[in-house]
Amino acid sequence: MDRLRAILAAEWRAYFRRLFRGGNSGKNNLFLMGVIALLVAGRYIQFLRDAEGAQLQILFVAVFFVIASSLRNDGPLTAAALQRFPLTARERMAIRIFSAMVPPWSWLVLIFSCGIFWPLSKLGLVPVLGGIALIMGAIAASQIPIPSPRLQPRTRNMTLFRKEVRYVLSNPEHGLILLITLAFCIYLIGGEGLQADALRAVFGILSMIGATSAMNAFGLDGGAGLDRYALSPLSGANIIRTKNAAFLSVVAAQRVPIIALALWRFGAFEALGAVAETASLALLVLAWGNVVSVRNPTGPDTEPSVIDGLIGTAAALLPAAGAIVILRGGVEVGFRMAGMTALCLAFYYVSLRFAGPHFSRNFDRMRALLVG
Repeated sequence: MDRLRAILAAEWRAYFRRLFRGGNSGKNNLFLMGVIALLVAGRYIQFLRDAEGAQLQILFVAVFFVIASSLRNDGPLTAAALQRFPLTARERMAIRIFSAMVPPWSWLVLIFSCGIFWPLSKLGLVPVLGGIALIMGAIAASQIPIPSPRLQPRTRNMTLFRKEVRYVLSNPEHGLILLITLAFCIYLIGGEGLQADALRAVFGILSMIGATSAMNAFGLDGGAGLDRYALSPLSGANIIRTKNAAFLSVVAAQRVPIIALALWRFGAFEALGAVAETASLALLVLAWGNVVSVRNPTGPDTEPSVIDGLIGTAAALLPAAGAIVILRGGVEVGFRMAGMTALCLAFYYVSLRFAGPHFSRNFDRMRALLVG
């Protein structure tokens, strides 16, 4: 037990030293999370006070998936690294669960999730026990490894894709996006007087928060990661496409709950508009992110320059503003949304044509920037 306590204390100290001694990105995200948590707390409490029946069942499902996805990380010590320690399987699992709960955004997720006990307490002891089982099951599910697809032999591209997905999920913005997603899903479930423009605006906010990850695609790789790329036969364009595919996969998974609830509350027209808006936002963010990532790569905790950040913010918001204007009416709404998505796709294609060759030509300079 003493060695387990020592490992957990070391992980706790290591995380917060990196957080407060690093750049401003992690601290700014932590501040934004606190502000958003305070803003949504009032509506969330009102929803819990009146939640019953189907609303409570949907909340159960949402809580399970939010906990299971937001706690899916290994922490400073990966599952593979833990195998080298003389620990039992139970001790390794305890360390992994503790590691997932160290980040402050994990605290917020768990605090909001524990809110389900308020409506459950009105129903008696058995529902409360069910809520405890739900949260414990979600925490356990967060530590179950997801097997890779076995429909074809494992390839280098598949290995790289899985690594890039882990990189995207390890960014602190991921926890903030999950928190906003949960809050808006609760709004869609129990809100009254819903406005479709709120749906479009939330997609823009989520896109703006996630733009930092797209604009620093090589930050978590560092010099060692670039060295591994140099040993592989993959081209620069192939590496960047794989990073983009991982980003798009995570974005799609994060937006599915909102789009599904939008289909239920607003109908098929608004849901299709939400899909087109999400695609446009992701493509335009990646278009600028590809350019910045190869032109000025930085460490994982370093914020982009002011100009790069302003352009990235514009790229993350313009399609959302365009969707608000386009979807308000007119007989050519579908063509206009398709045109906006096609334009964003064209920008993305141009960025790939630039970023791939630039990565290959300036490999040594990029490595020097990341190492220095």
